[in-house]
Amino acid sequence: MFFLREFFLAVTRRWFPPALTYFSVYQLPLKGNDSIVFNEYAFFKNNNPYRYSFSPDSVVIIGQPYVELKIIAQQSYAAMLNKILEENTGKNLHYLPHPLETLYSSLLPSDVRIIQSQYPVEMLLLGSDVITITGFNSSALYNAAKMKLCRQIISYAFRPEHYIAEQNTEANDRLIRTFREAGIEIRCE
Repeated sequence: MFFLREFFLAVTRRWFPPALTYFSVYQLPLKGNDSIVFNEYAFFKNNNPYRYSFSPDSVVIIGQPYVELKIIAQQSYAAMLNKILEENTGKNLHYLPHPLETLYSSLLPSDVRIIQSQYPVEMLLLGSDVITITGFNSSALYNAAKMKLCRQIISYAFRPEHYIAEQNTEANDRLIRTFREAGIEIRCE
């Protein structure tokens, strides 16, 4: 047993450096002498072949499959979507549906441009001139905030009474706190 322990320690000292450097957009918990270099995606912002051409006055709405997954009733989702549309009257509106969404086209007026893409939302926005991104509790909003993809990010939160199934309010509160800490504005209906 002594031999195995000594062998393991010798191998780990040889193959693993005393300190690691991580590259990330996220604040990671570090141990010992480890360090982090924040990635601001300069290369991709300048050379992104998937970038979508948005005008600066565009508002990009990131959809969620809440109705399809029976999390929110269709009328509640439509009411929140209408609130977003009303708050952004006169702007170029674009809707990026979640891959699982199917009902969005019946909920949106014809002047909202629907963008279907096989690429992640973050890749479409990286290096674009968009000023405002909005949507619901999407991880894409959080990533956009961490990657500094635009000046204003707004997440519209549903109140507990709008959920069809019982929701974990503690987890939802933690999500809202995390979004706020990332600089995302939270609006509730």
